[in-house]
Amino acid sequence: MRAHTHSNPLSFFHRMEPMDLNSIFPHFSGTIDLEVGTGMGLFLRQYGASFPDRFIIGVEVRKKVADIVAERIQADQLTNVHMVYGSAERLIEDALPDGIIDRVFVFHPDPWFKTRHHNRRVVRPSFLKILEPKLTPGARIYLSTDVTVLWNAMVPTLTEAGWVPIDDSEFWTTHYQTHWKQFTQSESRSQHFGTFQRK
Repeated sequence: MRAHTHSNPLSFFHRMEPMDLNSIFPHFSGTIDLEVGTGMGLFLRQYGASFPDRFIIGVEVRKKVADIVAERIQADQLTNVHMVYGSAERLIEDALPDGIIDRVFVFHPDPWFKTRHHNRRVVRPSFLKILEPKLTPGARIYLSTDVTVLWNAMVPTLTEAGWVPIDDSEFWTTHYQTHWKQFTQSESRSQHFGTFQRK
């Protein structure tokens, strides 16, 4: 399956309706985890299978990819995993209630190298501002990339917004299973990853 690597998240203008999470997830506990940009869903699915008591939503701007991931989630019978096609910002701002997001996963986001496209990057002040009211106390962001210049931009953006790095080695050694991890290792690329928590 071929899909465009670059999809502009700012091209989503339509608003989203509030999600009824109690109807989406059986035995919903009241908080969710969110993966922004799922790729083909390797992490989303293995995470959902590893943590059946957590509820995770994946959001992806490429419709073909989102549809395939949704089919795989259904085939795996993962009732605690839900896939959404669209913009993460629209999903967070429109569809999710305040104080509900416990973990946010952003793995290998598009670096959007050109300066005029930096406003399309996931980790930027406007995104964090939208995310802020939706977070639980002590919420975490898990971040990875193999692009050093992007890492060096994202970390100060997080720290300036009140996020601090924490030691979470168990996650990165045990649960960080993505095609990006496999790719960066096979290509011997730089690997940057870390967990950040709200002060």
